[in-house]
Amino acid sequence: MAALHKEAIAPRSVSKSAKKIGDAAKKGELVQMPEPKKKPELGVDREPTEMTFSKAHEVHTVADQLIERGLPHMATVKQARILYIFSSADHIAGCEEAIAVSRYPRKLLPLGKFDFIVMVSGPRWQRSEKDVEWRKALVYHGLSHIDNDENGRWLIARHEFTGFLAELNTFGAWTESLTRVKQLDLFAKD
Repeated sequence: MAALHKEAIAPRSVSKSAKKIGDAAKKGELVQMPEPKKKPELGVDREPTEMTFSKAHEVHTVADQLIERGLPHMATVKQARILYIFSSADHIAGCEEAIAVSRYPRKLLPLGKFDFIVMVSGPRWQRSEKDVEWRKALVYHGLSHIDNDENGRWLIARHEFTGFLAELNTFGAWTESLTRVKQLDLFAKD
């Protein structure tokens, strides 16, 4: 097997420490390994971690409850096939750094037929377990991005401001942006 390995790899220059280790290994000697080079720093005491995903059954349950309440815009959302997932990331690129909504990629269709993915930061969701209203408002906000055009094609709705009027009317000023909008008193309740 070793001969096959040597033939498969093209000759290359070898560092002095690698040659020393190789020579010692051939003789059966023990060699102290050199210290590994330090990885570039990502920030204060931050190590890179692999992001993982899991099904978000709790988020799905909250979404179903909101849809069934008949809140504004939920009749449209009810027609969509949505995959709810948790991300292991504390902050995700999306709204409030806690939720992101995207179209379901065609290349993943063999894994399931969905129209949208709603991804929620798992750590932030867990930390908010006692704040049920925050969770409901977050999910409602994410669902408010799900829309379709006049031809029935699915699309991601943009913010009317950093939030939605129905969200403000239903859950009040639960974010800084909604607090500012409420203070401006620009919108009358529907």
